[in-house]
Amino acid sequence: MGTNSSKDYEQTKEKPLSNVTATLYYLPGRGIADPIRWLLAVGEITFEQKIISTRERFLKLSERQLVFGQLPMLQIDNIEIVQSYTIIRYIAKRANLIGDGPLDELKCDMIVEAVRELVSLAAVAPFHRANDKG
Repeated sequence: MGTNSSKDYEQTKEKPLSNVTATLYYLPGRGIADPIRWLLAVGEITFEQKIISTRERFLKLSERQLVFGQLPMLQIDNIEIVQSYTIIRYIAKRANLIGDGPLDELKCDMIVEAVRELVSLAAVAPFHRANDKG
């Protein structure tokens, strides 16, 4: 096996699509990327989603681009952002949805944290059993 040159690295790196403003990488289905999708829509930011549906594709992406080895990842403004709520805060600021000062920003952060808690509860709900009384 030969060594990888920087040209090889750039050719194997996932690239954003040219006809959209942002590209969101996530697993198939719903989850922590939903609030990102919602905010992209509210902010009227065109985006495409690339589904990472195989372990091989995830590992390849993880080696090259995922700073913490986790999805989602958003490519926007020539940067790659990971960590879902960091992505949300960036989109909110970029779309001018964060407010007009510290108090508005605080209220937005409270909403973000409430959504995070709701998404976390919804994600684990299918795995909890109802108490059997019998």
